[in-house]
Amino acid sequence: MLKCLKRLDDVGRLVLPKELRKALELTPKDWITIKLSGEEMVIKKLVDSCAFCESKQKLIKIKEKFVCEHCRKDLCRIYDELKQKI
Repeated sequence: MLKCLKRLDDVGRLVLPKELRKALELTPKDWITIKLSGEEMVIKKLVDSCAFCESKQKLIKIKEKFVCEHCRKDLCRIYDELKQKI
């Protein structure tokens, strides 16, 4: 487990050390997610995943969002049901 002690700068920014960026395979311009879990901050590299279920399998991109095959089928079914009611 990598661990380091860092101080925020005057405007609250934090520079991720090279060792941590390397461990997460982060490169400039990559997106990350930051989540609070109790008193801990969890930083993860953002990877392509379904906007609904977070699956990483069989994704297609729709207007800057990814949707997996399973959720896409669910959305089509819901759309068809709503269309029949109109």
